[in-house]
Amino acid sequence: MGQNILTVPRGDYVAPGLAVVLPDDAFPNMVVAATVQKSWPHLRREIAHNRYVDKRNPTVDFVNRDEAAILYNTALRFAGHPCLEIGCWRGWSTAHIALGCGKLDVIDPVLADEGFAADVKASLDRAEVLDRITLHFAPSPE
Repeated sequence: MGQNILTVPRGDYVAPGLAVVLPDDAFPNMVVAATVQKSWPHLRREIAHNRYVDKRNPTVDFVNRDEAAILYNTALRFAGHPCLEIGCWRGWSTAHIALGCGKLDVIDPVLADEGFAADVKASLDRAEVLDRITLHFAPSPE
């Protein structure tokens, strides 16, 4: 998991010069979704990247491949230092950050749901980063 690979799936884009990790196998419910969805006003239809969602929650997007690469490359600059992510959704961004920095605390109230938290933990375990992450099921402090 998390190997540097130069090629990304068809339909994805990563800015030149960024290292890429592909923890996709750790997220078995992640699928490419259509950009024709009209119910969400913030959907950036003009961006010609694959749009990834969890098939169980198809109205909520993951960060796209370029955004994930930016998170990973930024986290590399903090390798060995504790980092914080506020909001993890299904753990896709979390895996990218943890692959880069190594030690990550995550705060997200959705983790209070035991089933949801178990699913996130399973994905992070498959991505081989669970042991680097502390999950906190609480809202972020104001």
